[in-house]
Formats: sequence, structure tokens, C-alpha cells
Amino acid sequence: MLIVIDRYIFEVKHNILSIAKSTNINFDKQNTITKPVYTHMGGYEDEISFEAVILLDDTADFLGFEELAKLGRPLDISTFDLTDDRQIFITKLTQTVANFVKTQLNGVTYYTKKLQISGYLIERPKDEQ
Repeated sequence: MLIVIDRYIFEVKHNILSIAKSTNINFDKQNTITKPVYTHMGGYEDEISFEAVILLDDTADFLGFEELAKLGRPLDISTFDLTDDRQIFITKLTQTVANFVKTQLNGVTYYTKKLQISGYLIERPKDEQ
């Protein structure tokens, strides 16, 4: 399975269920003397997290992805049906302590590095749809 964020490609190996999408409904909890009161504030948040291997033509390209994540702006994402016409705000990027490794995918050699990414899925602006 492949995941694409902006122009960067990630590989999830061996069909491991490592992509999680959660939907949080916005409620406000008010504590009272007798029992808590919950008020639905409207709306919801979709959060996605996954562990995957980034595929790079050159190890220097990784710094480009890291800087892109630090910009704090929405990025295009494609992960089959989990992100239909959405973008991602990356809120957390975790790297494992490992060197870049070379691997082949469809006859092309890439440098790889394992990453864990978490973020919020947002609707793509209407003028971009």
C-alpha cells in the first residue's frame, strides 16, 4: 500500500494495519454537583496516524519533507478511501533512530526511513476541488 503526502511517497509493508483514523465529536463537559452535563458543540475532527517508510531518491530530500511538515500548512494526502478529497495538517513527525536504507520498489531504487506521522484531516478548499 502506498501513501502520498504532497510529492513524497510512503510505503506500508506487508499489509500491516498501521493506519488509524479516528473521528472526535466536539462536546463540552460541564461538571455540576449532581452529574456532568455534556453539550454538543457541533462539528468533528478527523485524525489520522500511521507508521510508514518514506521513499526518497536522495537522502537530502528528507530534509525537504521535514521542513514541509514544519510549515504547519495543509498538505495533499492520498491513502485510498481514508482521505477522500482531504488534506492533512501534520501535528507530529517521529523518526526512528536508524540510518537510511536502500530498497527497491517496482525496479526503482530508493533510500528509505521509517516515520510515524499524526495529523488532522481537513476538507480541501472548494476552489481546489
